[in-house]
Amino acid sequence: MKHIFSIISCLLVFLGICQKASVNLSVDTKSLQIGNPITFTVKSNVEGNVEIDFPDEFIQGYGSMSGMEQEMDYNSGSVHTIYYFSQNGTFKENGTYTIYAYVKNKKAIYKSNKVTVKVEKESIANEDDICKKNLRQPIFGIIQRSKTKIYEGEAVVLESKVYSKLNINMLEAYQSFELDGGSEVKEIDKTNNLLLSKENYKGHNLLTFTYGKQVIFPSSVGKFRIKPFEMSLQYNDGGIFSERISFTSNSSSIEVIPLPENAPKDFIGGVGKFDFAYTLDKTSVKQNDVLVLEVKITGVGNIQNINKPNLKLPKGMIIYGDPEVKEDIDYNTNGAEGTVVYTYNLQVLQAGEKKLPNLSISYFDPNLKKYITLSEKGKTIEVLPSKTAQAPISIAKNDVKPANEKLPKEEEKELAQVESFASSKWFWPSVLSPLFLAFVGGVFFFKKRDKTSTDPVSSNSTKSVAIDKTNRKKTLTFMKEQIQEAKNLHELGEIKSAFQRIDLALKSSVFLFLNDENISFSKNEILTILRENKVSENCISTIDSCLLSCEEVRYSFEDCSTLLTTNIKKAETVIAELT
Repeated sequence: MKHIFSIISCLLVFLGICQKASVNLSVDTKSLQIGNPITFTVKSNVEGNVEIDFPDEFIQGYGSMSGMEQEMDYNSGSVHTIYYFSQNGTFKENGTYTIYAYVKNKKAIYKSNKVTVKVEKESIANEDDICKKNLRQPIFGIIQRSKTKIYEGEAVVLESKVYSKLNINMLEAYQSFELDGGSEVKEIDKTNNLLLSKENYKGHNLLTFTYGKQVIFPSSVGKFRIKPFEMSLQYNDGGIFSERISFTSNSSSIEVIPLPENAPKDFIGGVGKFDFAYTLDKTSVKQNDVLVLEVKITGVGNIQNINKPNLKLPKGMIIYGDPEVKEDIDYNTNGAEGTVVYTYNLQVLQAGEKKLPNLSISYFDPNLKKYITLSEKGKTIEVLPSKTAQAPISIAKNDVKPANEKLPKEEEKELAQVESFASSKWFWPSVLSPLFLAFVGGVFFFKKRDKTSTDPVSSNSTKSVAIDKTNRKKTLTFMKEQIQEAKNLHELGEIKSAFQRIDLALKSSVFLFLNDENISFSKNEILTILRENKVSENCISTIDSCLLSCEEVRYSFEDCSTLLTTNIKKAETVIAELT
């Protein structure tokens, strides 16, 4: 009897070993729309690596499971081991797809049966249509939109909303919706707590909650698809242990339309509702002093993306550099809300009363569907004359003219008359010098008249050289005088005014090689002209260093006395080399 039992056992083992390999592929649905979830399951009596030959249009989800289980065949009395594997996901393109699975081990590769899945184009529907289609499901989700159509630059608020017939315990995993195309996204609801509420929809009592609220600023116009969100939840169906369910919501869409044409010239790019004001830190300044103008813009909309206002300044005032920008912005269901402050540094070059023109900005109001213009009245500034003020040889960065272009006569006149020339100590020497030179020139002319008539070529050459030497001598004298004035101002403790004299002296070096003093040059243009006229690189480097120090000291609040002494010595070295 014992031997008979052993023989039967061996036969059963032999039959189990010789059973035919089986690989079965199944799917929970064979027809679905783009973006809807689908799960593939492979069961096999062969142990090995399981692979499903998914097409490129299939996007694998987070839900994958694998394991093994044993089944009893009551007819034969044998026990079979079954290996299984499942994978969920979505299709991103419509079409009909044929899919196989494979089990691979050291002995062979086993192929499954064929599964055909038909994927149709999604239908973007409103909330009512979605609920009608999904009410038979235990749980489903939609994407709530604050608006379905917005203007370019306007914000839209999106959030995930879930409807459930199950008793939800907790959220396990969440992958947010996503708007096709470029956009600026700000998350405004970061809580992980699910605030469940009851909602009766067409006679169906459902649990609902919202999650993942975002404010989005699309970056271009057009109609855009909102890709669905994915979520995994734990729920309780009355048993001891919680169950897990995963699903993918329906997708949605939004349309972004362009702003109306013919936007005002002062349009700052704002879409929403805004207000603004501007202030000056002082309305009475000395000539060449710097005052601060602040433009404060408050509002709600896309304030984080607005452009700086354009200032129109009267002649004799310049802006130094780009404005400083400070932002205080929060993001909420209205979009971006807060304040942006632009701080401009203005220098007044001409004495007298200066009137700032009216300042205006325009924005687009999406509720009123039109452009709105706001305006602030201009302010008057009293500019007191300064004895140490000098007309700058170059103008501000934003007013630089090409090297071969002269300044307009009115502007040239205003820049040249920044101080009252009649009250300066150079008035009488300047008036008498031309008379003296004219007298000397007349004597020289009559003495050389006979020679000029006999040797015109030589005469013309001499006259040309004399003019160049005269200009050069005048320029060198002017440069030395400015350095001496810098020393005098240093003794009086007027450090910044002294640096201005050094700046003027070194920038005048360009006229050692040019006859036209009516042309204004930037620093880089001056250095280029010096380099073209064979000035040594060491000298050019010293000039560049000094001019940079002069610019830095203009806005410095530190004691620059030592630096001034150094730069005076450098300037004297430069003049000595150029003499």
